[in-house]
Amino acid sequence: MTSPTARSLILLRKEGWTCQVVEKFNQFAGVRIDLFGCIDIVAIKTGIPGVLGIQATSRGNVSTRIKKIMALPEAKLFVECGNQLMVWGWDKYKKHWRVRREVISF
Repeated sequence: MTSPTARSLILLRKEGWTCQVVEKFNQFAGVRIDLFGCIDIVAIKTGIPGVLGIQATSRGNVSTRIKKIMALPEAKLFVECGNQLMVWGWDKYKKHWRVRREVISF
């Protein structure tokens, strides 16, 4: 099975974004650590100002991720600095993967 992060990278590149995974795995603690506590991927694109930060997850976890992000001062600062923050939730519908894109606004 392909992870939500991998699916997001594929779609971003197909849409013309330059992107990079910014979460890391701490092997000693056995946990993934996101950039600023909420960003898995950063992406940039000519003609679009700022940086796009994406939290990639399953579609059923979108609302939980949004609540978590809204409580993070780093997430608010990221957006206030002219960047965009989104949660992308993936699920399979009739044998095809689809994504729900939610913009985080403070």
